[in-house]
Amino acid sequence: MSRLSPKPQNGEPRSLFILYEPGHVEALERLWRRHPEERSGSLVIALSLDVEAKLAERNIVFSSGREYKRPSPDLLKREDEMMKAFFVDSRWSSFTYRGIELRATFLFMFRAYLQRVWYYGNLLISIVERHASVRRIVVFAPGGKVSSVAGGLAVREVEAVVDCAETVAAACNMPFALVPSLQPLAPAGDAARIFLFNARRTLFGFFLKAWNATISATLRPRHPRLVISDYWRNMGSSIESLGAGECTFLDRTEIRNIPWRMLLRYRMRFVHSEDFLSSDMRKRAEESAQEFSRQWGEMRREHSPVVECRGYSFDVLLLRAVDDIVRGFEKLLCGIEGTYALYERIRPDVVLLRASASVQTHFSVLPLVAKQCGIPSLELQHGLEYLGAGSLSREHLAEHIAVYGSLVKKEFLSLGYAPERVHETGSPRFDTHRAVAVGAREQFTVLCIAPDIRPFDIYDSYSAEEYLSAVAAAAKTIPNVHVIIKLRAGPAGEVSLRAAIANSFSRVPHTIAQGESLAGLLARSDAVVSCYSTAILEALQYALPVVIPALNPVDAEVVQFHFLSYRNAGALDIAFTHGELSDFLTEIASDSALRRERQLKIRAFLADNFCFDGKSSSRFVALIVQLAKKSTLYTSK
Repeated sequence: MSRLSPKPQNGEPRSLFILYEPGHVEALERLWRRHPEERSGSLVIALSLDVEAKLAERNIVFSSGREYKRPSPDLLKREDEMMKAFFVDSRWSSFTYRGIELRATFLFMFRAYLQRVWYYGNLLISIVERHASVRRIVVFAPGGKVSSVAGGLAVREVEAVVDCAETVAAACNMPFALVPSLQPLAPAGDAARIFLFNARRTLFGFFLKAWNATISATLRPRHPRLVISDYWRNMGSSIESLGAGECTFLDRTEIRNIPWRMLLRYRMRFVHSEDFLSSDMRKRAEESAQEFSRQWGEMRREHSPVVECRGYSFDVLLLRAVDDIVRGFEKLLCGIEGTYALYERIRPDVVLLRASASVQTHFSVLPLVAKQCGIPSLELQHGLEYLGAGSLSREHLAEHIAVYGSLVKKEFLSLGYAPERVHETGSPRFDTHRAVAVGAREQFTVLCIAPDIRPFDIYDSYSAEEYLSAVAAAAKTIPNVHVIIKLRAGPAGEVSLRAAIANSFSRVPHTIAQGESLAGLLARSDAVVSCYSTAILEALQYALPVVIPALNPVDAEVVQFHFLSYRNAGALDIAFTHGELSDFLTEIASDSALRRERQLKIRAFLADNFCFDGKSSSRFVALIVQLAKKSTLYTSK
C-alpha cells in the first residue's frame, strides 16, 4: 500500500511534512490548496498505517515511518535509569502532604509520558538526520478532545509528536512550523446535547444524595464495611458470597449495574471524595499547593539534564511535564483531603481497589490515605502485568494484593514486596472457566489475539502489522485453516489494525471478532496465537495450545520475563522468528497426539502455579473478612 519516496527526484526536499493522525491528510490538502508552492519539493512522512492508507487513497506520495525506526538497545533498563536520575534530588521527599508523599501519586503518569517522548524522539531524530539538509520541518497539531479522566499529562501525551519534533529541530538549528488544528464547526444539536447531559448529571447527583440519605436512615450499619473503587462486574460474585456487610462505591454510575436486591442487602451507597470537602480543606490545599509550586521552581532552576537519546536532550519536555503535574497539585491535595474526610465519615474496614498504579491519581490516593488511617487496602489482580525492567506498574500502592497464584507472587517478592502483602487467591472471574471437550472438526481454527497499538509501548502499527503478517504467513501452510482475529472493543489504533489485517490476511480464510466473548471464541478454537495478554491464561484454562510471537527485542524481553517458565514446562511456546511460529502451528495442526500431550502439561502447570480451581471467589471473600478484622482506624464499632 505504501507509495514510498525516500528522496524526491530533484534532490533533498525543501520541507518535511510529518503526519501522525488520519485527519492530518485533509489538513495537508487544505494547506497545499492555499499554498500550492509548498507541494513541490516536499516530502510527506506518515508515522502510522492508518495515515498511510489515507494518503494512498488520495494518491499522495509519502515515505513510511517504518523506514525510520531504529532499535533502542536496553530500552527498558535505560528507562529505569532515567526515571531514577530524574528524581534523584532528595528534596522530592519534602513534597509530602498529610503523610502522603506526592511523588508516589504521579510516577506512573510521568513514566508513561517518558515512554512517548522516547519513542517519538527516537523516530524524529532518524527522520531529521536522514534529511539533514531540508529547510524546514512541518508538523500538524493533534486533533480531537482529551478526556477529562485521562490523567494530568493527557494533553502533553497527545502533543508528544509536536514537542519532540520541535525539540529535535531546535537542536539541529532547523526551522520548525506547526500547522494548527482546525476544529470542525459544532453541529447545531451539540449545545442542546450538552445542556441535556449536564441536566441529567445534576438530576443524577440529586438522586444519589437522596438515595444515600435514605439508605443511611433506614438500614442499620453492617460489617465488614467496604469502600470500593471497582466495577460490579469485577466484584459482584465476591460481594454476593460475602453474606453480610455494606458497600460504598466510588464509581457512582455503578448503581445502574447492580441488582436492586443487592443494593438493599449490602446497604450500598455511592459517593465521591469531593462530596466531603469543606471550604477550610480547599483553602488548606490551595495554600500548600502554592508552597509546593515555589519549591519546584527552585529545584527546576538547578536541574541537570539526564534524559538523552542519541545525543539529543529531552529534559525540557520532562520539565514541562512536571510543571503540569505541579499545577495540578491543588486538585490532588483536595483529593487527599476529601479521602481523609470520606474515610472518617464512612469508617470502612477495608478499601477494595481495581488498581493502585494509574495515570489517574485518585487510585494512588485511596490506598496511601488508607494506610495513614490504619485501614487495609486490597487490590485484586484483573490482568497479567509485566513487572520487569521498564514496567509502568511495578509500584503498587495497595497494602495488599490478591494475585492469580504462586508464580505471580514470586514475581512480586523478587521486587521486594513483603510476603504478607501478596495473597494467592486466583481470580473470581475465572471461576467458571473450564476446559471444553471438542470433537473432530472439519477446520483447524486458530484464534489470534490482536495487540493494541500503543506506539510508546511494545506495538506501534508497524510491529502490529509484522505480528499479524507472521500469523497469516504461518496459517497459509496449514490445510483447511481458519483464523479468528480477536480485537478488543474499541482498541487503540483500531483503524491501523484493520488495515494491517486487510493487508496480511487477504489470502487466508479469516473472520474478525470484536463483540463476541473470549470464552465463546476459545470454545471454537484449536490453537491460540497471542501477544502478551491475560487471554493467554484464559486459553490455557481451556487447555488450548498457545504460542506467543516475540518478534522484536523489546517484546522478547517482556515475554520471557513472565512466560519463560511456561515454555520450559511445555505449557506454551514462544516464537522468536517467523519460522518458529510457522513450525509450531504446522506441528499442532497435524499431530493430535502432540495436542493431547500439550493438554496434560498445561493442566499440570496451571495446577502448580495458579489458583484456578473454581474457588477464587471464596478465597477472596475470606481475605476481605480477615483484613477487616485488622482495621485499626476505628477501634469502637
